[in-house]
Amino acid sequence: MLTIGHILPDKWAQTFGDGIDKLISHKTSQATQTLLFNSEKELLNALAVGEIAVAPRPLWQLPTFLPKGIVITALSDRISPSYSLIIPRKNVVDTQLLSLKDKARVAFLSDICRLQSQEFRPDLQTTTLKSGIDEIIPQLNKGDFDACVIPSMEVQIMDVTETDYQIIRFNPKELIPEAGFGVTAFLTAEDDITTRRWITSMDKNENVTPYKPISTVTNVERRLKQLFNDMPIAAYCERDRASNYHFLAAVVVGGILRKARLSQSTNFELAERCYEKLISSTENTN
Repeated sequence: MLTIGHILPDKWAQTFGDGIDKLISHKTSQATQTLLFNSEKELLNALAVGEIAVAPRPLWQLPTFLPKGIVITALSDRISPSYSLIIPRKNVVDTQLLSLKDKARVAFLSDICRLQSQEFRPDLQTTTLKSGIDEIIPQLNKGDFDACVIPSMEVQIMDVTETDYQIIRFNPKELIPEAGFGVTAFLTAEDDITTRRWITSMDKNENVTPYKPISTVTNVERRLKQLFNDMPIAAYCERDRASNYHFLAAVVVGGILRKARLSQSTNFELAERCYEKLISSTENTN
């Protein structure tokens, strides 16, 4: 039997946990049981000492350096790797770009996302909230701002529907998401060979032929984050049908948005090249 760990107050786990547990049981042909923990620290400690066998976690929320003895054994499909603009129906202006009135007040959860959006509509009055994701929709409903931008996955988690809101989903090439966004990581203990053998069957390929593990692109994103010492960055890598890699990234330095886009036939040192380009653009403006 596989014991699966989730975090009790985590809305991501509350929304997707049951489906993930059933998928693990189906893919591994093993019976499962679930244990709940109060924090990610408790969850990872339980994994390290063998109290649980696997911990599914959002890849974009994980540090690039995991605790000693814990590894990512498999990755899921990439689901909804984008941001969505949420506009109450009463605030929709169909004749305007992004359906927002002139100088509309729009709230964001990160400066990187906020500054990217200003490239579409420089007139917008934008703010980055410090209160977090749980407060953004209630504040929107109170009229504290005219619209907000949240991760598309949160639209489902927070039960935001088309009935009350207009939802405009950005392409990740337009509004670059966080590194690893939309991918579930299945964490195991490094020395638990039996569990790792079972969980390896969960590992997914990209939806591009010839098929390759999705880690071939997410590793590029996480490597760039690692080079920036885990500071907040936006990073999105994809591979086309000719097996060329296309990497888009953004970072905020001194309140200024820096962006880079690179393409090459392999993912070798793609993150390093992007890092050098971003750093160079920063130095050239100082």
